[in-house]
Amino acid sequence: MRRRGLLIVAIVLALLLSLAPGPASAEVVFDLYFGGAFTAWDDLSARFDQTFQILEDVGYDDSIIGGGRIAYWFDRPIVDRLTFGIGLDVFHFTPDIDFQTVDGAQTFGGLTLAGEFAVFPIDISVVAVGLDLMVRWPLMPSRDFPRGRLQPYLTAGPAVFFSEIEDTDNFSPGNQSDKDTTVGFKIGTGMVWYLVPNLAVFGEWRFTYFSPEWNVTDNGVSGKLETDISTFYLLVGLSLRF
Repeated sequence: MRRRGLLIVAIVLALLLSLAPGPASAEVVFDLYFGGAFTAWDDLSARFDQTFQILEDVGYDDSIIGGGRIAYWFDRPIVDRLTFGIGLDVFHFTPDIDFQTVDGAQTFGGLTLAGEFAVFPIDISVVAVGLDLMVRWPLMPSRDFPRGRLQPYLTAGPAVFFSEIEDTDNFSPGNQSDKDTTVGFKIGTGMVWYLVPNLAVFGEWRFTYFSPEWNVTDNGVSGKLETDISTFYLLVGLSLRF
């Protein structure tokens, strides 16, 4: 799965290079940003040969997101003044799981036991590489800002999520770790404001989703730890544009 994710990233890079026009026909953009990442509660399940456990509404920590994006905006409008862009976005966040007690159920040999279960801390680190397909609406054009000083935009596309867990006490023996590579998606909307012709600030709301699977062992039995990670972000950033 990791090789497949790296192959997708390589294809995305090749696509960007093949589509990238010269400076005369496009605007080249370099973004740096940070903000908050807010991951929704979701079920967490552990599957082994004869045992299945599901924990309901496990809480994930809010965290800091940091990242960067390189993009090309094509000058030729696709509809009226609406223009198209393509970008490569890389970011990192940490939706850790703290100690908590949740409702759940455990099935063994056809017998299901429901009740409250303790979830011990799990550190989760995520690096994502996304392909952005973008559109923007240039507003307030002028001599100094021919593409518009104010630019609302939309972005959407696939992303490859490289996640890693460090587990302490949920399985025996403790202190287990594993990595996963999963394809998901990201969408977002934002607003750019030019300070000067080659420098702008922006704010962005975005959402990402992916479903990782990590390998774990419990008393010598191999299993899978599975969940869905749905995250909302609020970002602010600085943009260099040429």
